[in-house]
Amino acid sequence: MSHFSFTQRSGCSEILELLDISNLLVLNDTVARKTNAWTKHEAISVILSHSQSAEELLKRRKVTRESILKYLTEHGMAVSTSSSKQQLIDDALLYWIQPLATSSHLLPFQLSAETARSVTPLVHSSSPTQTTSSPGTFPCNRRVCNTCRFTSSLDFIQGPNQSFQVQQRFTCTSFNLVYCIRCFRCQLLYIGETKRRLGDRFAQHLRSVRTNQPGVPVAQHFNSPSHSESDLSVLGLLHCHDYVQRKCEEQQLILHLGSLHPSGMNIDMSNF
Repeated sequence: MSHFSFTQRSGCSEILELLDISNLLVLNDTVARKTNAWTKHEAISVILSHSQSAEELLKRRKVTRESILKYLTEHGMAVSTSSSKQQLIDDALLYWIQPLATSSHLLPFQLSAETARSVTPLVHSSSPTQTTSSPGTFPCNRRVCNTCRFTSSLDFIQGPNQSFQVQQRFTCTSFNLVYCIRCFRCQLLYIGETKRRLGDRFAQHLRSVRTNQPGVPVAQHFNSPSHSESDLSVLGLLHCHDYVQRKCEEQQLILHLGSLHPSGMNIDMSNF
């Protein structure tokens, strides 16, 4: 099962186009031994379908340093010609995150595969990981957990723009995920991501609310007139595999749901 965002898949396709056909066919045989390809287009399609992630694909020996460098240069990225292949891979992965911050016109079909599975009413298939018959976010029931009472078992979120169907199960101890903070009183949303446990990240938000930390969107909202921490709820949206996927999914969901200020609590694409 491949895990590419739309921008990652598009970018990797362009890089593969820069390889000669002999390297592509060898790469095709390596990645998908039982799937034959006879043309460049077929080979690229098969390789993308059978690769686990953009990073895993770019690290393949047949994907040359020169092809990644040429791709980044053609896209106007300021990269050093002496950069190592790993540095160029890191640059590409970060570049594929950046366009999302300015794509407020992002169309539904441009959502990554993980997000698209949970967008309603577009796609209704279940996620391949962490899916159970009871999706939603539930208390971990640890003896000392300040997050349990704030968890929400909702499996459907309606934003100002569009909706999102939660298809995975989370608890306070889930980690490496995209999450949502929701206001009971006015239904405003905040979308965030964390590699830590959900409970640990939420505890940080809760402290900011209780201390009314200046310049922090969530703290400001729940300290506004008629609001308090009792209006807080938190739920997981998507399990992720790494930092790059978390940032891609977070930014796409901010745009898809419409949680940017003033319709939501996200001030920008990288706020607290």
